[in-house]
Amino acid sequence: MIEEAYPNNFDSYIGQTKAKETLKTVLDSMERQINDLIKKDKKKASMYYPPSVLIVGPPGYGKTRLAQIYASEILKLSQKNRWPIWVLKNKENIFQWNGGLPDAPYFFSSIEGKDLKTFQELDHYLYYLQIQGVLFIDEFQTIPKKLHEYFLRIMSEQKYHSDISGEIIDHYGFTLMGATTHEGRIFRPFLERFKLIINLEPYSQKEIGEIILYYINSFNYTINQDALDVLIDRSRDNPRNITQNIDMLLMIKKDKQITIQDAIKATELRGINENGLTDKDIRILEILNEYETVGADTLTEMIDAVDVENYKLWERYLVSREYVMPTRSGRKITNKGKKALENIKRSN
Repeated sequence: MIEEAYPNNFDSYIGQTKAKETLKTVLDSMERQINDLIKKDKKKASMYYPPSVLIVGPPGYGKTRLAQIYASEILKLSQKNRWPIWVLKNKENIFQWNGGLPDAPYFFSSIEGKDLKTFQELDHYLYYLQIQGVLFIDEFQTIPKKLHEYFLRIMSEQKYHSDISGEIIDHYGFTLMGATTHEGRIFRPFLERFKLIINLEPYSQKEIGEIILYYINSFNYTINQDALDVLIDRSRDNPRNITQNIDMLLMIKKDKQITIQDAIKATELRGINENGLTDKDIRILEILNEYETVGADTLTEMIDAVDVENYKLWERYLVSREYVMPTRSGRKITNKGKKALENIKRSN
């Protein structure tokens, strides 16, 4: 249900001001350059390549949504300027949101890097991508190594051998967009070929509140300040948690007024307690409170995280709220963290 209210343009996408301004600048440049090229040579205009973009940020920060909005804005430009080279072959298949091999032309196609298992799958995504379309690859660092050379050739030469047609295809201007939570894990030659790397910024408390109100208002609900404060506090400074909290509220509410009791119930059903802490957060604080200083590798094992990088993503919230302090010798619980732990034990 919450998907119905997802932002679909830069104005309704709250936060990430620098990222949005950068992408708007690219769009303005694209419009100007393509219009100039069309006056001189339509074929050259069709081969115009927008810069490839890599979006870097934590899980839940809206990387995919930003890419979708960017693709939508490109499409709006083509319609506004009536670019003849961008006529869609099938207007019903403009967007393909959920992965899977396409079987018709798409303007925006998305897939996770790890799901591109063969050359043939990548071939499908490129072959069925509209001229000037957007190919979005989430978790770009997970593209299998066996595809690296093949993919680099596409990025460098803008052409590839298609098994579908059996030809060498000059893939006229498409935008490659990638997203990653681990920029350092991306194959270095890939990074060097992204002309634009956008690092998403932490969300402020003000922005978190505005995002919550955006969704509340989208469904014509009302909320008092106490309930809003609870949702802000338990959002864990992450838009994905906001949408999941709101989704839970929509499921449990029978009327349109959200109270503080509703906010507490919805977030606790999702395992988020006071101060935005989860059971795993509490477990980390308990370990640090008992052992004083613990290394990231040891904590990774003790809380059953996938790996150290996964643990570091998890602890980001604890560090940002100053419950945990990273040091050279390991992680330490702060006085603020100890107080939060005491309050939780007292409430239980």
